[in-house]
Amino acid sequence: MKIKLKLNFLLLFSILFINSVYAQTSPTNEEILQDRYWTYRDRLRKYFISIGALEGQGFPFSDISSNSMSNYRVDNNGDVIPWANEVTTNGLLNVGGDVTAYMGDYMAILASEYFLLKAYHKEDTKEFKAICNEIYFAVNAIERLDKFANQFFDYTQNVDLNPDGFFVRDDAP
Repeated sequence: MKIKLKLNFLLLFSILFINSVYAQTSPTNEEILQDRYWTYRDRLRKYFISIGALEGQGFPFSDISSNSMSNYRVDNNGDVIPWANEVTTNGLLNVGGDVTAYMGDYMAILASEYFLLKAYHKEDTKEFKAICNEIYFAVNAIERLDKFANQFFDYTQNVDLNPDGFFVRDDAP
């Protein structure tokens, strides 16, 4: 009786285990996960990153603000000025305080995508060219933050514009 119970338990366990292994490797599941990834990646590109070489571009933003006060900024004189650049969303991109922490995650995403596209010999695709472009602007943004910190914090006015690893958290206008 005990042997029969053990065999039934082993059979039930093996059937459940085999089904779960099959579910993780099914081609349709991989396609669904890949489609989901590229959808989220497209949202990241459209709504949370401004790709370019200008101030405030090249690094990911923390969130999209929808309240009316975020549509304005305060300049050095204390005057309230509306933002010049609107985003394609209802709100504006909010820089936040963790831009450089998000930058590390963003660079890891770009490096992973670059490696995978290169490993599967997709160097001629538009995705690969877009990744190379984003990597260029992301590295450019880090270097720009470094140079900005050197200019901002150099009290002796000996401005050394060579990157030294010390950078500010953002340079958004």
